[in-house]
Amino acid sequence: MMSPMEFAPYPLATMRHAALRTSAEHRFAQIFEMRWVLIEQAEGTIPAPLIVLLGAWLTLIFASFGGCAPRNPVVLAMLFIRHF
Repeated sequence: MMSPMEFAPYPLATMRHAALRTSAEHRFAQIFEMRWVLIEQAEGTIPAPLIVLLGAWLTLIFASFGGCAPRNPVVLAMLFIRHF
């Protein structure tokens, strides 16, 4: 992204060109600053229904992995102990 100071240093033919360039640099600086202010103020929240949906989806995926896996006596013992 260009910054306000990266305008090419072209020779200015008249005072009118110099005034136009100064005005353009000032406006560019304002737009550049306003862009960052808007980016910083933007809210980036994730909707709650999407989080619930993703949680349910991950639960189903990992439950299906566990349902297809062979029985492991150590895991069953740990689940039994944790239950109490």
